[in-house]
Amino acid sequence: MRDFDTIVISSGSHQAALRCTTVPTTAFTARLSELLATVPRRLAGSLPPGAPPPTFVYLNAPAFSYPEIPYRLDCRTSPRLEYWNRLANGIAREHKWSVVDAFSH
Repeated sequence: MRDFDTIVISSGSHQAALRCTTVPTTAFTARLSELLATVPRRLAGSLPPGAPPPTFVYLNAPAFSYPEIPYRLDCRTSPRLEYWNRLANGIAREHKWSVVDAFSH
């Protein structure tokens, strides 16, 4: 941890793409909340004495714009990702993470 001052995590795009029926919204949000709560606690133990805590940044899922996916193996849609991002952004802020909105850019 001595050489880093920022930790960035992105989540949502792959969970929305794969195993569509086995990663419901409630599972995604629960896992994300657990991750965003756990990372700062685990990293705190690896900081040198007196070091400031790193900045934590959540990078949400980008919009999905591929009109045709072979065999339709990908379940991402922009409306689904937008909905998940709204939930994820709130969870990130509850855990005191900054949010970068990749969906809107």
